[in-house]
Amino acid sequence: MIDCKTFQNKLLTFGEGSFDSGSLQQMEAHARTCPNCASLLADYRRMEAAIAAEKNEQPNPFAGTRIMQYLDNHQAKEPVKPVRILQPLAATLALFLALSLGFLIGSYGIERIQGNPLPSQEIELLKDNLFIPQFMDEDLYMLSGQ
Repeated sequence: MIDCKTFQNKLLTFGEGSFDSGSLQQMEAHARTCPNCASLLADYRRMEAAIAAEKNEQPNPFAGTRIMQYLDNHQAKEPVKPVRILQPLAATLALFLALSLGFLIGSYGIERIQGNPLPSQEIELLKDNLFIPQFMDEDLYMLSGQ
């Protein structure tokens, strides 16, 4: 007599017919005494019957033609969409131009401050107009160009 675990392991090879008559009789005897294994065997036989029925079913000979007609009609009605390459290209170009312009403006401002230092008279005029009694050391250094 075999146990449930052995029955379940041998169940997949049961339908292949690779059992000798002794193993087949042991499996059927165990299925008669064990309700769980009997249920598994019944499910397995139903599955095999469903697969055999599907194998014997003949496909509709016109199904392929109908599917091809549907695909042809569906594809003919759908317009071809253009590849969107100009939009990302324009965005990249705009970003590049904005960055370049920012660098140019920044470098022009630095050259102007470093190239033309303000005389001390203009520093005093700025202090008076801005109501700043005393500039910080860094500000004086930047303005005087020293």
